[in-house]
Amino acid sequence: MTPKFKALTVAVGTLLALAGSGIAQAAPTAAADVTGMEAIFNNPPENGDRDHSIETRLVQLTNGTPAGAEIHISLFSWTRPALAEAVKAAQARGVKVRIALDGAADDDPANTAMPILKSAGLTQLVFCGTGGDNTGCIAHDGSPHSINHDKLWMFSETEGKKDVVVIGSYNLTTVQGNMFNNALLTYGDADLYGFYLGHMQKMLAQKKNNNYFDDAGYHKTLTTMVTSYLSPRADSRGGASEEFATDTWAQLLKYITKYEAGCSLNVVQANIADSRTPVVTELARIAKLGCKVRIVYDDMGTAALAALKGKANITLKKFSTTVNDREITVHSKYMLYTGNYSEKGGRQLVFTGSHNISGAALRDNDEILIKVENAAISAAYQDNFSTILARAKCTAPATC
Repeated sequence: MTPKFKALTVAVGTLLALAGSGIAQAAPTAAADVTGMEAIFNNPPENGDRDHSIETRLVQLTNGTPAGAEIHISLFSWTRPALAEAVKAAQARGVKVRIALDGAADDDPANTAMPILKSAGLTQLVFCGTGGDNTGCIAHDGSPHSINHDKLWMFSETEGKKDVVVIGSYNLTTVQGNMFNNALLTYGDADLYGFYLGHMQKMLAQKKNNNYFDDAGYHKTLTTMVTSYLSPRADSRGGASEEFATDTWAQLLKYITKYEAGCSLNVVQANIADSRTPVVTELARIAKLGCKVRIVYDDMGTAALAALKGKANITLKKFSTTVNDREITVHSKYMLYTGNYSEKGGRQLVFTGSHNISGAALRDNDEILIKVENAAISAAYQDNFSTILARAKCTAPATC
């Protein structure tokens, strides 16, 4: 299957749309001045075939990393061998590779990626956690568990680009090829790269902190207009209760306060749990403003479903399709907003990363959530959402 990449090169110059190519680029400038973004998607077809476009792109980036450069990876689950082989080859040619994995990533003896990584002589390979249900790197002692749920890949240099950061929803497992996933690649933003380099250093050192967001988990770069919100995040008393004031997703949505003609909030979420009432309340409130709220999901709690189902301006579709004994569903965790945001009209925002709408994602896990404001990237995600919305067959969520 042809990988699905949509690239945007942001530089001093005018954007040129290349008809039919799925790529938007800026006029060329000196390499040192260029920053840019790519949106990458897994779009599994209706016949049950698997799409691993994100993995394909990661292998390309790894193969393009020259000797003396560095690769950093933080990931929840990794069983597929292709990228592991590419990483092993990169280390052998002089790339310094450092990886922080969830502590359970090596639990399955049938995992074909782990023996490759463990035999690669990597600069650093860390399986996080203290054992049992605590397998996170920074997060610990969660209920029912703490995991490293990051999906983060970093390349100091590759394909002639500097400071490449990839953040997404995709785990390197075979079943993920039957799930809609996304990843956002940025390059040329030294500030963003530096922030995530610091994050990786803390992950590798396993510096436990269940209020990581307040201490080191927020960052905004003006270069590419990417804002990062990392978990775990404690409530105002240092605990794990449901609380609007410390719910990251809810706090992002609270800035939608005014109706604007055509305003919409499009949501693709693997999990919308009953443990995130403040987020569900915000979704319902935004619909009451008059904005269209369209949600495609894999799993939703009964209370959340009851709060959203049948409400004006809210469309719910559960993605539930099985073909040739393979379940096709959504694993992305993104929201796309068009309209008035924080008292400014006409904005186009993408929120994406590894952060499900669940209590664990907020309070208990290592997670990444980012906000991006870029018209071309927003358009790419809106196109992906249109595909997912059209493909989702279940329009009566309680019955299918």
